[in-house]
Amino acid sequence: MTHNHVEDMICMLSQGNEINLAVEESRRVVATRSLERGDIIGPATGIPIEAVIDPVHVLQDEVGRTILECCRWPSKKDFLQNFANTSVGIETDEAMIKRQLEEMAFWITLAGMANDAYLRTEGGEPKRKKRRMDEKNGADNDNGGRRAIDYSDNPKCRQIHDAYLLSLPREGPDPCCWTYSNRAQLLFGTPLFDQISNTYQRTKEQYEQISEALRACDGERLFNGSIPPFSIDGRGVFPSVLWARSMHQSRSFPRSLVDEEGVWWMGRKGIVPNHSTNNQPDTSTTTESPLFKQVVGVPIEEIHDDSKHENNDGVDSATTTIVSYRLGGFSAPIIRISERSKRHQEADNHNVHQHPPPGYTLGIMLPLFDMLDHKPGHAVQWESAITITSDEQQQQSIRFRCCDPQKQGETIYNNYGPKGNSELLSTYGFAVKNNILDSVDGIMLGIKVPVSTDSIDSQQQQVFNAQMSFLKENNVSHRFDTKGGVILLGPFSLYRKGLQDATSCKNDDFADNDLTGVIPNDLYQALGVIGLETLEEGPVMSLDEMEMFHAVLKKKLDGFDHLTGSETTVTQTKIEEDVFTETERARKQSAEAYKDGQRALLCLAIQEIESLMIPHDEDVE
Repeated sequence: MTHNHVEDMICMLSQGNEINLAVEESRRVVATRSLERGDIIGPATGIPIEAVIDPVHVLQDEVGRTILECCRWPSKKDFLQNFANTSVGIETDEAMIKRQLEEMAFWITLAGMANDAYLRTEGGEPKRKKRRMDEKNGADNDNGGRRAIDYSDNPKCRQIHDAYLLSLPREGPDPCCWTYSNRAQLLFGTPLFDQISNTYQRTKEQYEQISEALRACDGERLFNGSIPPFSIDGRGVFPSVLWARSMHQSRSFPRSLVDEEGVWWMGRKGIVPNHSTNNQPDTSTTTESPLFKQVVGVPIEEIHDDSKHENNDGVDSATTTIVSYRLGGFSAPIIRISERSKRHQEADNHNVHQHPPPGYTLGIMLPLFDMLDHKPGHAVQWESAITITSDEQQQQSIRFRCCDPQKQGETIYNNYGPKGNSELLSTYGFAVKNNILDSVDGIMLGIKVPVSTDSIDSQQQQVFNAQMSFLKENNVSHRFDTKGGVILLGPFSLYRKGLQDATSCKNDDFADNDLTGVIPNDLYQALGVIGLETLEEGPVMSLDEMEMFHAVLKKKLDGFDHLTGSETTVTQTKIEEDVFTETERARKQSAEAYKDGQRALLCLAIQEIESLMIPHDEDVE
């Protein structure tokens, strides 16, 4: 990427309109004039919808569509089963497998689009090989070299996408794109290291599964004899796919910004934004989801002043905001729609997206706005707007609204949502020091399953049955571990519970002594169920359970305490501090911020449980 590519992209996006931001050589985005509350950030008319890279459109084009079709040949069920087997340690259902398949197909095609953009800068369109006869049916076929996307009907869209793809950094930010030695030195021994290693391995195996499926159904004809024929900066095919994955996941926005009806479908199906899993939706089937409650009948805030204005050509036009995402503080985004969409709430049997197209659950890529850095708790508003000109032409665009006044020269920030350092580091490659949204995840507890013999104590069996009933009644997550012969409870997470009511404070406004604890209620319930000894007494968290949980927390803390100083050098490829590049130094600081945040939460949890371990024989209910 060069700064010229960024300038080319901005020039195309502004379409000759005023733009109130600039991108410095360091990639910092700054205001070129003072901004007031309610001002549109960036191009005055927003980012045109043509500039968006939408996975739905990409997967409907020939290459993306062929990848998906080949993966369903000869047996969709068999392929999906094999594809699911690559999900290391992750429970999957068909919907999740389908999403992962669509993700991989999109990433492969996106890497091909970037390669095509490179080739065009080298002198024209991507080259094609000579045509050959299809051995199966004698048809004359084009043997590969096919462009990832056919822009023949929209050359302007191609120019914008090329400028955007060329403006992207050539190094993926997330740890899957780091060298193994760098990743191991900074994160080895932490839960995040294992998570990232599993993600890398799963991604590689899923890519290989798709490559094999393409070879099996002769899909390689699309790809010039290889699967597929691109290599960004000469790094090889899979690293290029890994780069595309990193660009997409670290830069994606909700697709409902370009799909007005999709907001309603998401609400009715109970699919809500989930900030703890890289924006992957929670596929709960309840219709009483937070998203549904937030959008039904709620008008967009009056921060934006939709009005008539005159465009470049002197034609009067009227703009209406149809979808709005408002972020700020530490709660989930507030999603609103305009009265223009009121018709979608009139019938419960509305058929919008009953069978959504491939890529529907994936985020879109939004040029320029994806360059804004993250600022925790920062107030920002994203909008999708429809402009209808006097000649009845309809134009859609994506706009950012300024929620707080900014001075000329100040950095313009985005808000990626309420995310802890585990998610920030694994997805975006950075972490925030003293992040109060941190969580310690993956805490598991266990209940021993009674041995099924004729001599089993009936009281023991009754207690176990009661424990199972309490777990189900209180919706405590649990599953049977066949290897260990135990019921595993969890996973649970530690987090600052007081933030549930903190919707507008900033990261440094909140002190740990203001909080109501870090151990969630469902974890306390699980400890009580483990402590159940008699049916009459019911679940009781006794000193035994507290001591057991205290030992679990101490073990986790000891693991992080051992990752200090020279003890982090677990590989023979230790990078000395004085030869760190600027990028590696930033990664080191982020890794330390992540580990410090985990230690802080574990210390708070230990203090909390110790305060309950009072020195008398009475149980604590």
